[in-house]
Amino acid sequence: MQRSDKNVTTTLHEPLLALDKEFNIQMANRAFYKIFEITEEETLGENLFELQGGHWDIAGLRKELQKIRKEKGLMTEVEIEHTFSTIGCHDICFNIQMLYKEGAEPLILLALRDITERKKGQQGHQEAKDKMEENAEMIQTLYLNSPAFMCTYMGPEHIYDLVNPAYQKLFGKRKIKDKTSLEALPELEEQGINKMLDKVYETGEPFIANQAQVWAAYDEGLSPAERYFNFSCQPMYGEDKKIIGVLGFGYEVTNEVIAKKREEANLRLILESIPQITITANAEGKIIFFNKYALDYSGLNGEEATTGKGWEKIIHPEELQSVVALAEACLITGKDFYKELRLKRKRDGKYRWHLLRATSIKDGNGGVIASWVGVATDIQEQKIKEEKKDEFMNIASHEMKTPLASIKGYLQLLEMTLDKDTDSTLYVNKALVSVNRLNNLITELLEVGKSQNGKLNYEITTFDFNKMLVETINDERKTSSDYTIIKKGSITSEIKGDHDRLQQVIINLLSNAIKYSPNEKKIVVTAKEKNGELIISVKDNGIGISKENLEHIFKRYFRVEDQAMRFQGMGIGLYLSNEIIKRHKGKMWVESEIGKGSTFYFSIPAGGRKSDK
Repeated sequence: MQRSDKNVTTTLHEPLLALDKEFNIQMANRAFYKIFEITEEETLGENLFELQGGHWDIAGLRKELQKIRKEKGLMTEVEIEHTFSTIGCHDICFNIQMLYKEGAEPLILLALRDITERKKGQQGHQEAKDKMEENAEMIQTLYLNSPAFMCTYMGPEHIYDLVNPAYQKLFGKRKIKDKTSLEALPELEEQGINKMLDKVYETGEPFIANQAQVWAAYDEGLSPAERYFNFSCQPMYGEDKKIIGVLGFGYEVTNEVIAKKREEANLRLILESIPQITITANAEGKIIFFNKYALDYSGLNGEEATTGKGWEKIIHPEELQSVVALAEACLITGKDFYKELRLKRKRDGKYRWHLLRATSIKDGNGGVIASWVGVATDIQEQKIKEEKKDEFMNIASHEMKTPLASIKGYLQLLEMTLDKDTDSTLYVNKALVSVNRLNNLITELLEVGKSQNGKLNYEITTFDFNKMLVETINDERKTSSDYTIIKKGSITSEIKGDHDRLQQVIINLLSNAIKYSPNEKKIVVTAKEKNGELIISVKDNGIGISKENLEHIFKRYFRVEDQAMRFQGMGIGLYLSNEIIKRHKGKMWVESEIGKGSTFYFSIPAGGRKSDK
């Protein structure tokens, strides 16, 4: 529908758009929607030049927008005649202005003024004057009602011209308007306020400050007080496009900053009282605080601990590279840092095992990381106990291997001499099942030791993973006939890995799902390929795992205390499974909830070559 007979400005107020740096529309006012007959859903988020079927791809406008973005200019105007799809041919004056806001990407403000009648000579000087007065009145209203402080400094002397109530309120009853910045607020002279205004006025470069400390009096006759402001100053241009003054915009954040400092002071008091190595770091990972315990343990002074790489001196060389890599990954993902490492003690020069855990602290800004807090707990004694336990298990397992093989052999010979379907044969078969279970346990114990020392053997081949998975599930169905094991999905790629070790992982996950689901008889195994990875999950509806135990579930010998008596085991199956998956360059994880069951997952790289199905 054409409305070329109507002047846009006589219909509604001027249309207004706010664009990001890619010229995508972030905001539009009612006038824009009404005049150009377009909805909010069709507008927001769309690229300006693709709007209404590309009718907004105006060459002159595109050129000016790209220019102001490239040169970071603050204001320009361009008059263009263009035929729009809804209002027909009009002369439009496009006013383009950069809008800066602290802590955010600048926006491009695009105001549209219809000058069709003026071009035709049908409107005189008075109408233009009225329009200018109307715009000035609108701007004045904006300044007066804004909750943020606004002011203008005119000329090279920086004379206050426009001062909104929010700005006046910052300094009580002191007279500010019509004075220079230093006449109005002389306490700011030594704090560089005029140098900053001079630079903006002379260079046209905006100045943005975040939580800037300013000593300024709250009212006339009072002493300057410590205050904090977020503010920006940007140049103002006249009709000749020369700078005529500076626009100040911002708000006071003194209460917020002081509250934050008080919280930080309280946090430091708490951290100093912890008898463990405790550190804090900023959002970028730079360590900014070591508690006294950490300094005493490491022998580092405060400067060494918080600058450069002084803290790296106390990390064992064998762990240093992996610690740095994990820290970099955590900074990117925001996930907790969790690692066992050896730290050097100043007192005797010995390295002691510690468990270091660092957690990110988020601010209220959409979960953005504000800082990190980390605690390193000494686990040296625990490590020694584990080593002794490993040594005992290894010796005991070796010593049991030979007599167990003899027992199994004698039972097999005895089975051969007995008639089938007799009680004696049944007892021998049950004894053989127990011997096999014990043999598997001994094998696992021996493999734990080998895994710890990196001596666990792997035979890498290319095989049909899906076939192995199906066979393993079928075998488990035979031995656990009262359970229903459902397989979902399929793997088409062949896998390069150790067939028996990966089968061992599947068996372990199925056995655990059955063991810890005494009352729920349904197990679901899901297989899929995604982004070059093979992902397997085993889900049960059993007793579940508490949140505090989830992070320990893959540790060696870990057993949930309240279930240890009810369910037999050594706590090594999941540990070995996790080690096998890691050796296949994969990862293993679990999701669980008490009383609702658990789902164990693992992923490994897919082989790439398709198997014949």
